[in-house]
Amino acid sequence: MLRVPATPYRLALVCSLFAAAACGSGDITIPQDGLPAHITLVSGDGQSGTVGQPVADSLIVRVTDSKDRPVKDQLVGFVMTAGGTVGLLIPDTLMTDADGRARALWQLGEVAGAQKVEARVVARGHPGTLAAEFTAT
Repeated sequence: MLRVPATPYRLALVCSLFAAAACGSGDITIPQDGLPAHITLVSGDGQSGTVGQPVADSLIVRVTDSKDRPVKDQLVGFVMTAGGTVGLLIPDTLMTDADGRARALWQLGEVAGAQKVEARVVARGHPGTLAAEFTAT
């Protein structure tokens, strides 16, 4: 039997193969993964209600990375953009859960007609660029 002496290269290769096998194929996260890339409406859009009163359903958005995986602990802000200044969002800023979701309650403003709320990802490098809009009347 021919014996080949161990070289640093072969040892490194064997260690790398064992490490890769131990991690599994889906457990490795590279630095750009896990950063917010998308925000989408889940529920609460297109509601109608009485001025000054809460709408029936919560506003829910989902934040995902570039591979459509949920982004946990991402700060999301909810801001009224049309329909009066007295509307109320509870809370107006919160963190996403393990499924990448953030939820707020919406009390309509004191102006009848179309009202809008924008959910915005609050992150360095994405100031106001990742947003989703809810409407209500």
